[in-house]
Amino acid sequence: MNLKKAFFFMLTIAALIFIIIQATWYFCPPLWEARIIKVNTDWSGIIVKLFLVTLFLAVINYLLYQQKGSDNEAYQIDKWFLASSSTVLVYYVISYLILPLILIYVVGIA
Repeated sequence: MNLKKAFFFMLTIAALIFIIIQATWYFCPPLWEARIIKVNTDWSGIIVKLFLVTLFLAVINYLLYQQKGSDNEAYQIDKWFLASSSTVLVYYVISYLILPLILIYVVGIA
């Protein structure tokens, strides 16, 4: 198996596990435990971080686009690294934007 393909699958599995853990933490707390959940509502800071992560991943993808690798020619998009980058972005959006917004809506904090 290709190392990039293995990295993509491991990253995807880790992101799914982390999202499931976070959703369980938010929406299914144990009955015997009173829990105060802190939600980061610094939306401008979250958007700036999302922009920086996107910019960083775009630069890496561009550098890999120009580089000639063992499994591709120069000036070709590396599909596995692009997929890994997409997984990172989707995880960030779900973890830092969607789940907190759903929690705020369900609890009715706003």
